[in-house]
Amino acid sequence: MVYNAMQWHNTKLSSYDQNLHTSAVLLALNRAENGELVEWYSDKGDSAGKVMIVATWNNCRRIHHYIQADRRERSWGETACMNTNTNRWVFTDK
Repeated sequence: MVYNAMQWHNTKLSSYDQNLHTSAVLLALNRAENGELVEWYSDKGDSAGKVMIVATWNNCRRIHHYIQADRRERSWGETACMNTNTNRWVFTDK
């Protein structure tokens, strides 16, 4: 789903924490206002993350991710556009 995020998640986050981050991403894409922060914290380890919508245009949104896991930090941005035929977000950055 989130190509850039999954490149890092798969080696750093447990599947439980990956699900927490994915849920935060979808919540932000579907409901957050520009600049609103959606945060998650793992109750099964020391992982945490934040996502923020930084811009919205047409059916697209620019999202910024921040993840902290295993004393490492990573942040990146990517763009998702809503496919109005399927009502699913499609991430356009690869």
